[in-house]
Amino acid sequence: MSGQLTRPTVPALAWWAIGAFLGVIAAEALSWRRLSVGSPDLIVVAVCAATCAMAVVGLIWFRGRAGDRHLPVVIVLLLGVCVGAASGCVTWARWHAAHVCTTERAVPVRGIVERDPQPGRAGWTFPVRLADRRGVTVRVQLREGVEPPVAAERVDVRGKVRAVGLDDEWARRSHRRGEIGSVRGHDVSRVGWAATPQGLAAPIRSRFRGLLGRIDGMGGDLLQGILLGDRTRLSGTAVEQDLRVCGLSHLLAVSGTHLGILAVIMAWLAARARTGVRGRVVMVTLAALLYVVMTGVQPSSVRSLVMGAMAGLAALSGRRSDGMAALAAAAAMMLVINPYLAFDVGFRLSVLAVGGLLIFASLATRWAECALGRRGRRLATPVALTLVAQAATLPVAIPIFGVLSLVSPVANIIAVPLVTVALAVGLLGGVVGMLSAAAGIGVLTLAALPLSGVAWMARQLAMLPGAAVGLEASAAVLGMSALLLGGGLWAWWPLPRSRGQARMTASFVIAALLCAAVGLPFTPGPRLVVLDVGQGDAILVQDGRAAVLVDTGPDPDVLRTALTREGVRHLDAVILTHDHADHTGGIAGIVGLARVGRVFGPVTSDEDAFSAVRGDLGRLLAGVETSVAPEPLKMGDTFRVGGITITVLWPEKPDPSLSTNDTSVVLEVSRRGFSALLTGDAEEVVWLAMSRRGALRPVDVLKVPHHGSTNGLTAAALEAWAPEVAIISVGQPNDFAHPATATLELLESAGTTVMRTDFDGSLTVLPAEEGFAVRMRGDRRLE
Repeated sequence: MSGQLTRPTVPALAWWAIGAFLGVIAAEALSWRRLSVGSPDLIVVAVCAATCAMAVVGLIWFRGRAGDRHLPVVIVLLLGVCVGAASGCVTWARWHAAHVCTTERAVPVRGIVERDPQPGRAGWTFPVRLADRRGVTVRVQLREGVEPPVAAERVDVRGKVRAVGLDDEWARRSHRRGEIGSVRGHDVSRVGWAATPQGLAAPIRSRFRGLLGRIDGMGGDLLQGILLGDRTRLSGTAVEQDLRVCGLSHLLAVSGTHLGILAVIMAWLAARARTGVRGRVVMVTLAALLYVVMTGVQPSSVRSLVMGAMAGLAALSGRRSDGMAALAAAAAMMLVINPYLAFDVGFRLSVLAVGGLLIFASLATRWAECALGRRGRRLATPVALTLVAQAATLPVAIPIFGVLSLVSPVANIIAVPLVTVALAVGLLGGVVGMLSAAAGIGVLTLAALPLSGVAWMARQLAMLPGAAVGLEASAAVLGMSALLLGGGLWAWWPLPRSRGQARMTASFVIAALLCAAVGLPFTPGPRLVVLDVGQGDAILVQDGRAAVLVDTGPDPDVLRTALTREGVRHLDAVILTHDHADHTGGIAGIVGLARVGRVFGPVTSDEDAFSAVRGDLGRLLAGVETSVAPEPLKMGDTFRVGGITITVLWPEKPDPSLSTNDTSVVLEVSRRGFSALLTGDAEEVVWLAMSRRGALRPVDVLKVPHHGSTNGLTAAALEAWAPEVAIISVGQPNDFAHPATATLELLESAGTTVMRTDFDGSLTVLPAEEGFAVRMRGDRRLE
């Protein structure tokens, strides 16, 4: 049953590529240290490079005398580090020079749009590579109503560049992307197409986009992403969230899968035309090159193109191609040419997925075949490949997306064949559309049909409770763990000894996934958890198995991770205090994670309130794509959460004169002499109205209104509440300077202990028989 299965070898090029990656990482870290602290990173790196070079010479000399067979790996690794560090130093030296100029004076934004614009809350965002400063970009934000340019257009943007700061994580991300600043553009002038391969293909791409724009529905949205690498229509939609929950986002990233399908089609056409090996290689390579250019020259597709070209050269020379060597050469070449790719998510995911498949696909397939037996052998390969690719990308995916899909194997088995058909038909539709728009639209409409099926399937799987769990882990810890586990597994290379052993192992894996989906038995005592969800509110009230969530924060992935950390798999109710995105935007994060009983919102005279999240509410409550409005809450309504009582203190009735903030549901959470006040974003008008009817009374814990803004908390209300602890739910950085200095001074003058989620993380309030305690992340306590 075990058979003989050769363990793949790791070529020397792989160690060189790893060294280049480490060298780029080190160069960026030292460059950032120079920027933020002032250390001379270029000198340090030069010294390190010289030391490495001397070490290489010494090792070569020593090997010549000692003949140690393990030394070449060290030598190749150090050479890669030297090359990567040198390339990184040059790249970030250019960044520094451009950043200094931007800080000292305004820089005109004239350059080439690097990627298609993405929609946001305040308009369109896209990077522009500056024409007069090689290797650096500026992030442009266009106001609503201005039609944005597309990738490969040369533009002039009117606006003042704001240089990247040095005091937050966003600045570090900009440094890693090569962005020297941002500009809020009031207008943009299109100069023409760039004189690059992408610019030459841009008119065809633009016409193709016009054809796809006439294909409506979810299938059309997905087709535009797959054929052009353009996710504009998908950005921020429920379909995008469903794909992420199901582990299908990779199908939208133009990569080896898409190029492989294209290569098969072109090879079949070449064979039908009775073309020789050289002709087939040329046809496949040219078609792949055109497709990479048409889809925006994404790093993952470029990596696949380089690997394919190397395989083609091997075929022409009569040599057997080495997948790992091709992957390593492609990755190292791209890193040295463009060190910013070391921090590109798509590039990292692509390299890890392909590397994991090249090394472990055969081993995983053997285990799957052994466990499934003859009847399930057809499923063995897709199941094994999905599991290997997902496991290989976890060190990058979890720190960034915070989601582990548990339905990914099933979703991929169903989706990949449908996407293959859609891509093949869609490419044909693009060619036909260049000749006849009407005929092309007809073919593209057919191509969108299987993708509509993918979207529907993703919707059904994503709504299953436990479809995905949120995880939080350090990239460094995950990377080291993956390296040790992967290295150990490669060294051990455990082949299945029997069908029983394989099925027992598979049963253990399935049981572990079910435990992750259902959650471990967890019945906490009474508690109130102010979740750290960034710039927004999300507060969990829980006692035993009963739980209510007040607001959802702004980000679905962040909320999913926070709720998973707290062991939440069921919510009796969700209360949305008011209709602002920083309190409702994360609602989609509950889909696929927890079962929800009811959803409530404030009683309001606005019939369109919560329209942006009604589709998510339908998926959450009814399990279908429908529009569901929250049930209205008014003063006097109460909830029981185990031994905790939640009482609605505001709003009193629908009032069209109130602002959205002042319609916020104000809740009192009480239990045996303990009370806390959850204020949403309510402001002075609310506190005056509540004061007139005697509803302002002392509390133990106050959730500071409106994230600590100047118009949230008042001296009179604070005096009436007299809280012992005040908690501010806030994220840094934010555009509103929350919490305000005046609010912090007001709380300090009242003798109130102030705690903040941006400093202390999630805060858990634990009521007791006498008094209460507040637990911070890391098990720190405030009694």
